[in-house]
Amino acid sequence: MPPARSVIAAHRAAWTTEKKTDLKVPAAAQRQIREPEERFGDVRQALEELRDKVAVQARVTSSDASRARALQRLAAERAGLPTITPAAPRQVGRTA
Repeated sequence: MPPARSVIAAHRAAWTTEKKTDLKVPAAAQRQIREPEERFGDVRQALEELRDKVAVQARVTSSDASRARALQRLAAERAGLPTITPAAPRQVGRTA
């Protein structure tokens, strides 16, 4: 019999369908699942706080943009312009 076939035959002979699981394996898996929660709980809380701050800042930025548009509209009305031409967004060069 060729060597590969003998290895496969030995493997099939040794293989059984009953589980031979070491009890340490499931315990280790559970520790690995819980570990990030225990170690990085503070980081997750800080991340949530940062997301909240960004959301507040986005609302403020939106408010500032609304105010700027209102001032542009007022200036256009005072100048007697029929329509407002919005300022074109600036293109920011990316280096990366």
